[in-house]
Amino acid sequence: IPDFVYKLTALKSLVLRDNRIDSVSGSINGLTELRRLDLSTNLLARIPDETCDLKNLEILDVGFHPVVGNEAFHVGEFFTW
Repeated sequence: IPDFVYKLTALKSLVLRDNRIDSVSGSINGLTELRRLDLSTNLLARIPDETCDLKNLEILDVGFHPVVGNEAFHVGEFFTW
């Protein structure tokens, strides 16, 4: 994901599905107005724990990623709201 995307602080929806993305920066937490984040159908094995800081996030789609070794897909502490 290009660095300039993390500076779009008023962004409400970010759809990046099917882009062969293999990592997401912890800078994602700067997108404080984000309500929808679609990272489905990429090459991610994890998303950063900083994603949990997105207090306005209502929809997180991380479906359809390849299994990396024997590790489970990591979503941090996201479901402990």
